[in-house]
Amino acid sequence: RAGVAKIARGNQALIDRIVAAFPGGAFVSHVKKDERGCALMLRPRDLAAAAAALGEEKIAHDQRQGALRFSVHLYNDEQDADHLIRTLAPFV
Repeated sequence: RAGVAKIARGNQALIDRIVAAFPGGAFVSHVKKDERGCALMLRPRDLAAAAAALGEEKIAHDQRQGALRFSVHLYNDEQDADHLIRTLAPFV
């Protein structure tokens, strides 16, 4: 059974995985555990190309303030995080 605390731990583990994959300067959102929620905002070198790549890979995201915003939740797993990382890596 997934309780709130277990879901939160799982979400934060996925965020940890994504944050560790990119340089800290790539993020425009908080990345410290006590300051962040379950969403991240990352500013790629080429916003349009990165957004297109995410779209082609069917990775849900939003564009805000010149950055890409994405979030994780109960239905995401390590494979989803790794898919996001592989897709964004050429643009960060």
